[in-house]
Amino acid sequence: MIHYNEFFLFILIFLLGYLNIGLYKEKIKKSFRYSANYVQGEGFVSEIISKKSNTIKIIIETNKKFNHLPEKILAYIDNKSNNTIKQGDIIKFKGDLKKIHRSTDVNAYDNYKYYYNKNILYFIKLRNKDYIICNENSIKNISYFFKILKNKISDATSRNKNISDENLAIIDALTIGIKNNIDWQIKQIFINSGAIHVLALSGLHVGIIYIIILFVFKFLPYKFNEKVKFIIVILILWFYCFLTGCGPSVFRASLMFSLFQLSQLMEKKTNGLNILLFSAVFLIIVKPANFYDHGYYLSHLSMASIIIFYPRFNILINVKKKFHCISGSYFVYH
Repeated sequence: MIHYNEFFLFILIFLLGYLNIGLYKEKIKKSFRYSANYVQGEGFVSEIISKKSNTIKIIIETNKKFNHLPEKILAYIDNKSNNTIKQGDIIKFKGDLKKIHRSTDVNAYDNYKYYYNKNILYFIKLRNKDYIICNENSIKNISYFFKILKNKISDATSRNKNISDENLAIIDALTIGIKNNIDWQIKQIFINSGAIHVLALSGLHVGIIYIIILFVFKFLPYKFNEKVKFIIVILILWFYCFLTGCGPSVFRASLMFSLFQLSQLMEKKTNGLNILLFSAVFLIIVKPANFYDHGYYLSHLSMASIIIFYPRFNILINVKKKFHCISGSYFVYH
């Protein structure tokens, strides 16, 4: 039986997502207005892409008061003096702003398309004298706050002398999503073994946190009512989501758990596919760039496969568990 109200609501949300993609494309086109010339600006290090012996590749989110600059700039920084740059660092810079061009080699990886989909259209090369890392904080937004918090957590764990630096770097990647501290040789080992995806945060991590929260609630001497429990669970899950950068998989799992928890609070039946479809469209509305992210599609398609096939396999092998685990990122609690 078709529920027409739900069907039209889904179509409306889908159209909003499609419209938002169109607006995102227009936003990218407007970014081409910046001319390739000498610029001065300020921003913070939002992402460290790679660290090599001579060069550090980072993404700078510019301060909004410098409206003559794009929102994001790809920067190649001279690393000959072994500068230590971290996510969240405030950076003042000057240099020639240049457009990222398509590769003329059809067999080469298309950097232009990758950065275009992230709304990064320009790059800048910075020598040691072209930039300074400063402590003056003139940037106030939620992204900057979580980058700083992530660094403080990483610094706190690095003080543990009982764990090697290599292991601490892997712990940072598996818990808070900082992967730039991993030595390139270790990263290459993961790549060669086909296990590089293990270092990526996913719905599994959100699922583990969700199970831990439920486990803690079960053994607390004071019993919270369902509304308080719902608020605590949601706040913790979304705090972790923002802390790790709101990647498609983590965002999807946080949203699905939130809706699942809400349905339990309202004593409504849940449908995994409905929640998944809502998540897929909602992520496009919130962040249109997800439409071009392979991880977005892989996360939702794998989740759909598990929701569809898991019950059938569960019947075949006749597994009985208190917690039925679906993909490590969607748990149905009985």
